[in-house]
Amino acid sequence: MKNPSIATMVAVCIATAGAAQQAPSLLFTQKGIEQSKSGSAGTYLKWQTPHAISVVTPVPGCTQSAEKFAADWNYQTMAGDTDGDGFVSRVAFMGGIDAIASLPYKWNPQTQMTELRTAPVTVYDTYISPVSDVGTTVSGAPGLRKGDCGRFVRTAAGNGQVRYFIRAEQLIAALGMVTQEGQPLTPADINLDAITVSLQRHIFLSFEGDHFVKLFQNGVLMNFFLQDGAVACIRGAMWTPNADGEVSVVQPNRGIIALTEAQVDAMVVNSNVANSAGANPGVITDTNGVATDPNGGNFPVAWGASLFNLNNLLLSGETLTGAGVITTGGGPGVIAIVNGCPLASVAAAPTTGAQMGLLAPVASSVENLESLDHEPCYFVLATPTPGPGVLPGGFQVHVGTNLPVAMVFLGFGVGAWPVSPSLSVLGLAPNTLCYPEYYPTILPNPLIPIALAAAGGGHFGSINIPWAPALAGGILFQALAVAGGSLHLSTPGTIN
Repeated sequence: MKNPSIATMVAVCIATAGAAQQAPSLLFTQKGIEQSKSGSAGTYLKWQTPHAISVVTPVPGCTQSAEKFAADWNYQTMAGDTDGDGFVSRVAFMGGIDAIASLPYKWNPQTQMTELRTAPVTVYDTYISPVSDVGTTVSGAPGLRKGDCGRFVRTAAGNGQVRYFIRAEQLIAALGMVTQEGQPLTPADINLDAITVSLQRHIFLSFEGDHFVKLFQNGVLMNFFLQDGAVACIRGAMWTPNADGEVSVVQPNRGIIALTEAQVDAMVVNSNVANSAGANPGVITDTNGVATDPNGGNFPVAWGASLFNLNNLLLSGETLTGAGVITTGGGPGVIAIVNGCPLASVAAAPTTGAQMGLLAPVASSVENLESLDHEPCYFVLATPTPGPGVLPGGFQVHVGTNLPVAMVFLGFGVGAWPVSPSLSVLGLAPNTLCYPEYYPTILPNPLIPIALAAAGGGHFGSINIPWAPALAGGILFQALAVAGGSLHLSTPGTIN
């Protein structure tokens, strides 16, 4: 039988897509390179790195395995040749991922209210902050900078454009970030280290490095010191959304400090959380991950004469090695529990990383953190040899998904320089769960079947491409699958 075409795949997709698990999940990245507990059927996808996003869904019995939700290979294709060097794929793109945010709501501009998000979270609509500024060859200035939180999308201006949840300039204004001499900071002066947004539109933040800030308290503009272990908050009433629920306007100097570094240090002590050596570290040093606690609830924040009840937060930090996570829920610092599973050990038993679905022992900490109210679909492509300069020659494509399928089909086509164009698949497959864009360059070519093996909560497979010619724009890949009677697409990847 000939390998099927995309048209054949679409023709059989006539029913409704299966639903994702309703258990809460966490997106995260690791400060070091670690492995998934499942081993991801031996594929390259087992490696959980600072350049990729992992997903873990705690399950009854706490046997969960973290798996790759997005790889840097995917972001490279979405962003294109950002530095203008003639290559789309490169090693250590963006320098890594420094913060992750996923909106838990959809914004209704007519009612000026949030509504609970029902659409599945995808790589395409997950906002990130890079470790280092991304080049602007494709997007144009200012691009995605280390002080921004945004995503690479297709707009009227084409692919590889940046949509911002919040810009560095807005963070500086909302928090009154200044030099020691009182002069406003510039975007180059800040590095966003953690971010999350609640259903009430409260934005919680932490930064790399300490900063002086000027904030209103009791109606008076006052000076504060925001340390890198602290958590700031821009309350929902202090900013205005655009039509997509992203930050349009902020009220200057109206942010607050939700948790000082000393308060986070006290949480570390009070929780009696263990690090990878089995000891309580006593301090956070640097808060690297912030997410709303999926168990809900609030914690009180006194800001001058005002008292705010803000969403309980999950926190990770530099000293919480073994991938430990604590929460403001349940008192002034306790070990986080998600779906009945503790996300760290109590001292003197070491926190091993197994709690976050990683292969023990884990020496590094959780670098970024985001919570989701239910499991997202992951359908991800990766390669152990991303380039540049791989072609001509051989390489591998690895695929992983939590779709209930035993086989997927790999599409390929010539990539475009400086960025490959995509189109929305929602008109063809409105029930798709995983990735909402398809790349037309793969349409003329037959699809290559890849058998998958089960591991952890997903299915994984790989294929060897023995040789391919060097082409301008490289070779672009995207996989397809049919599950629940609907067509689903993987994240893209480009080899050159």
